[in-house]
Amino acid sequence: MVLSPAKADVRQYLTIVFSDLSDSTRIAAAMEPESYAELLGHLRDLFQTIVPRHGGEIIRMDGDGVLCIFGHPARFEDVGRRAVEAACDLHGAAMALEQAFAPPATVIRLHTGIHSGIVLLREGDLVRGRFEVLGDATNVAAKLCDIAGADAILVSEETLGADCNFFRTGVRRQIDVGGRNGSLPVFDIYGREGTATRFAARVRRGVAPFSGRVAECAQLEECLAQCTTEPKIAAIIGQAGIGKTRLASEFLDMVQARGIQVARGYCESYLGAHPMQPFVHIARAILGTRETASNEDPSLSARLEKLCPDHAAALTRLLTPDALEPLRLDDAIPAVQALLEQAATTKPAILFIDDWQWADDASRKMLHALAETINAPLLFLLSSRQFDAELAGPNLAAIVDLPLLGASESVSAIQGLLNTAEPFIVEQICDYAGGSPLFIEELCHAWLVDEKAIIHSDRSNWLDMLVKARFERLPRAQAELVRAAAVIGHIFPQWLFEALTGLAAGHPLLRALGAADFIYAGDVSDTLRFKHGITRDAVYRIIPMAERRALHRRVVDALHAHALETGSEEPVEALAHHYAACGNAERALHYGLLAGGKALAASALDRAQSLYRAALD
Repeated sequence: MVLSPAKADVRQYLTIVFSDLSDSTRIAAAMEPESYAELLGHLRDLFQTIVPRHGGEIIRMDGDGVLCIFGHPARFEDVGRRAVEAACDLHGAAMALEQAFAPPATVIRLHTGIHSGIVLLREGDLVRGRFEVLGDATNVAAKLCDIAGADAILVSEETLGADCNFFRTGVRRQIDVGGRNGSLPVFDIYGREGTATRFAARVRRGVAPFSGRVAECAQLEECLAQCTTEPKIAAIIGQAGIGKTRLASEFLDMVQARGIQVARGYCESYLGAHPMQPFVHIARAILGTRETASNEDPSLSARLEKLCPDHAAALTRLLTPDALEPLRLDDAIPAVQALLEQAATTKPAILFIDDWQWADDASRKMLHALAETINAPLLFLLSSRQFDAELAGPNLAAIVDLPLLGASESVSAIQGLLNTAEPFIVEQICDYAGGSPLFIEELCHAWLVDEKAIIHSDRSNWLDMLVKARFERLPRAQAELVRAAAVIGHIFPQWLFEALTGLAAGHPLLRALGAADFIYAGDVSDTLRFKHGITRDAVYRIIPMAERRALHRRVVDALHAHALETGSEEPVEALAHHYAACGNAERALHYGLLAGGKALAASALDRAQSLYRAALD
């Protein structure tokens, strides 16, 4: 077993936020020192209130500015979005200080820079702040803050990825931040967009054509057919980005075209989701009311009195969850039951709840109560990242386990977005994405922006955050195995993994890594592989340098020993790579030249050129 050394320094994917008061020198000159100190005190109160609300951590407050991080110690998959949401709230709150605390003709505005990437995180002190955050990502965020004008929020494209469509942005532009190879694509953030869910944001950006999922659609059709007189529950289960919401949306659009009523809701782990939130959404969808509809709307009151006269008051309170006296669950259940029974009086209806893994206790109790007592042909369709054992029961119609896309489905999806791409580009994206629709889309969008873009670039920080959040949920023993595998490579022989970890094929821990969607049996006999190249690269980048080099040295020793024991040729290309990675430049050059010569002899000129260049580097 590979054990990680206990170290204070940690490599982390983080989103870094720098925010400063604009034109602070002029503002300070226009105010008495005591008044300026009062203004800064209120500004710091805003920082301390707003940043933690979005899951961020304040590292340091210097004068009129703040340095924050998102992604540690709290773990989220959407840290880029959270950072921008926090910046939007900070800017709005700072503007409100102007009238209360600034002298006439004095404008109070912030300017903010946001960037994500790998940093070295170590414990801080009174001088350095709670943590010391070292790395290029910190420097870039600081530079973006310097470039941003008054009231401007400047965020790098790789920080947000598809989540940029949660916001109103300026035109994507390239800026030179200094010290980097090439310019950095960034967006100006002008405010929030009306998009409510991540899938809706992806739709605005453009998603791959729906591909495959024939068997899964058939399963959902069978579930719907079972809803003749009583409710049923079906759950679509799969990892993040696998296409759960896409499958549900395609199915729901199809049945809706046949006249079946559909109401949709979603659960959210962010921005203070209300209790029973998905059922509030569903009730609004059935009644045709907007999210902002008032409980004093006479047309709404009239519809409620007509549909559910005995529960009109309770439903009105359900639809206004911000009320001082929110509706109690015991009162909400019969009210929602009455509304749903009215909605499905003549034909089945489908109630879709997305991201059920984030459902609150009240929503879970509501679902179970409705499934047991309601008298209507309803299908509760849920999407979730893991199976909820509480769903098991006589009303459970099916669990639809959503697999990764197969090779032909992946190619179809890629060609739908890149209809002019060369075959080798399609193959490269297909292999690297490993059948994940989300990864396929992100890689295709990267290629569309720049056809010369290398797929293994820093532009995947948004995806790296998704991988990091999932990786950090692994038990320690499994995480150590994944790190060892990441050092070996994307696809690797079983014997080499066993040499490093002591785990033979079929070991329960290895099976657990497959269940966790990290490491699978390879397509070639006696090999293992990461299902996604993105996953392997994201894990590799957060392994501490000393541990990484030590593992590479162990791989080198294992490769030499295996060649000696089996009498086979040494794998010169692999040895060149691992010698370079463990810091032995002399041996890396030797084996790199041998590998280049071998490729040249096989007339693989492009491969030989690449190997020679790596050897000389």
